[in-house]
Amino acid sequence: MFRFAILLLLVSGAAVAAQSGETRFVVANLQYFSAPGGRGDVGYAGAVVQAVAQRMHIACRLEVQPLNRALASARRDDNTLTFPVARTPEREAAFQWLLPLMEDDYVLVSTQPISARALSGQTIGVVRGSMLLDFAARQGYVHIDQSTDEAENLRKLMAGRFHVWLTGRTRALAQIRRQGLDVGQFHFSGPLRHFVIYVAASRRFDAGQARRWRQTYAAMQADGSLRAIRRRYGAEETAALDAPAP
Repeated sequence: MFRFAILLLLVSGAAVAAQSGETRFVVANLQYFSAPGGRGDVGYAGAVVQAVAQRMHIACRLEVQPLNRALASARRDDNTLTFPVARTPEREAAFQWLLPLMEDDYVLVSTQPISARALSGQTIGVVRGSMLLDFAARQGYVHIDQSTDEAENLRKLMAGRFHVWLTGRTRALAQIRRQGLDVGQFHFSGPLRHFVIYVAASRRFDAGQARRWRQTYAAMQADGSLRAIRRRYGAEETAALDAPAP
């Protein structure tokens, strides 16, 4: 009986914790811009989210998950925020789109000049579960090599596992620099599709909390705090989102 009472107490405590409304922050394993701090740095997107959370007096502990799992967490859990997530027509109805972090373009990256005519026979490297996979299929790319994240894609490209990498321009540049490679040795296609990267939340995320996040973000846009973070990460050109968050 005593053991049952202890077990019941533990379960009750877990239930109370689950209902406390504590926000989870899940990074979708796609780091944008590393600061000079190196490996332990949370990247540009993480720095923005932490800065907004700090101003709201919310504890912000970042969890890193593969993209598919991060998106599933945000869909399933009412109190989870995940980022960076590309806002696309296919995902529009699945999430609340809280904070715009930066703009980017889908591009093809290779160590050789990219010939559109020759792409049909090439293997294309794409992150597993990303919208780029659907985009690749619509472009008629048949031979797809799927990786867990963009760091793995870049390593495979350099190892010759495939010769064309489909990704976002900003994340490609970030990974190339992160791995200590020379950007000049890579060839980039022109923009294939433009998109904006967001902090996303469940459709059931509390409306009042969502409003607080947007208002705090807008205040930091107005007072220059977000611009300072962009300068620190070298993200001025690709993250020029100073219009009020929707």
